[in-house]
Amino acid sequence: MKLFRLALVAILSMVLSCAKPERSNGGVSPQGAPGSGGQPTNSSGFGEDFDGTDRGNGSEDEQAYDFATWFADSAREVNYCVVVSDDFGRDGKALTALVSESIELWVSYISERKEQFGDASLPSLNFKNLSECDGSEDVKFAFGIHDGQISQDAAQFKRPWAYSAPGPYDLKARWRKGYVWFAKQGEFGTSKLGHQHPVPDWSTDYKLESVITHEIGHLLGVSHIPGTVMAGNLAQELSWQKGTKVTIDRNFELFLRPKYIGQLGGPELESENFQRLSGRALKDEAKVYITLDVQTFDKLVLHLEDSAGSFEFPLTPVADSEVLGCSSSGSIFKVALKEDLSGAFKFSCEVRSVLLKTQSGESLTLQLSRNMDDDVFPAERSFESETPDSRINLRFIDGEHSKVLFYSIH
Repeated sequence: MKLFRLALVAILSMVLSCAKPERSNGGVSPQGAPGSGGQPTNSSGFGEDFDGTDRGNGSEDEQAYDFATWFADSAREVNYCVVVSDDFGRDGKALTALVSESIELWVSYISERKEQFGDASLPSLNFKNLSECDGSEDVKFAFGIHDGQISQDAAQFKRPWAYSAPGPYDLKARWRKGYVWFAKQGEFGTSKLGHQHPVPDWSTDYKLESVITHEIGHLLGVSHIPGTVMAGNLAQELSWQKGTKVTIDRNFELFLRPKYIGQLGGPELESENFQRLSGRALKDEAKVYITLDVQTFDKLVLHLEDSAGSFEFPLTPVADSEVLGCSSSGSIFKVALKEDLSGAFKFSCEVRSVLLKTQSGESLTLQLSRNMDDDVFPAERSFESETPDSRINLRFIDGEHSKVLFYSIH
């Protein structure tokens, strides 16, 4: 099967101030975007990469504006419109509904986590759909449209499924305009390796909505985050996934939650683990959860209770122990203010050793896995499942063997 992957972000040019010259790296600019002046800007896109090269990835020119939100003024309304070519294969009403669903998915996700972000600046969540694209819109979703500018912009990528093309960032207004483009189904023929399918493949709403959701994530200031809908290899994943419901969190979480309800290693280990931690027999059913500080991804505490009482066990990192982190990380809801950033959260995942002192005074060295693609029951993991994998788990380490103490459930 032919593999797809996202093109790396291309930093093509950025207006920092009137006194500072723009930098160009073969850029794109939305035609008719107010204030764009026809100058190149940065972009991101899905594309095939058959020969091992990416065009215009511009990685050497990365700067603080990479994937910063287009809409940093949270009080301002984001006006968007949808325009569809006659041969795209779906009507405007259906595509507008998919765009609306993707926007609502992000609005709900961010709104549910607002308290976790503290004083951080968040992007505008006030989206309004315009009945037509008349040039007043902040972002245009263009499905299968080809005009002179779009054809020029699309040439920056190799057989792109979709790409976003932002105009210059207005530092004073904390705003930028632009468009997002999607190729029509089969625009680039069919895959010739393995199972033949159109390129791109919009055979299901799940695939198209996943790509729409990904691109909207970039508009909101989210970079490529592995294991989420923002994954840099999302197009590759969509070539074999058979999901039905689009979610932002997949086998990783974009942003950790402050509380994880779980189990004491499953029914067969519950009584044994409870006894070892608390020093007494379990009374009725155990309730267990882990809390953490979502600002620092630290201060983890294991909470344990049953009908007879409750206990708290701090999980203290082992000094100088090896920490296995993510293979990559990214910024979440990044906002450009002058030439710095506000609201930039680092995607956090790791495996490390922690100490837990039981009620009897025994010190246990445990392996803590948080937000890793590290399942308690790997055989049961499925991208088709609407239930994400365990986000936090603890294991006793005994030589080459381990036994589960805790795993979170959703």
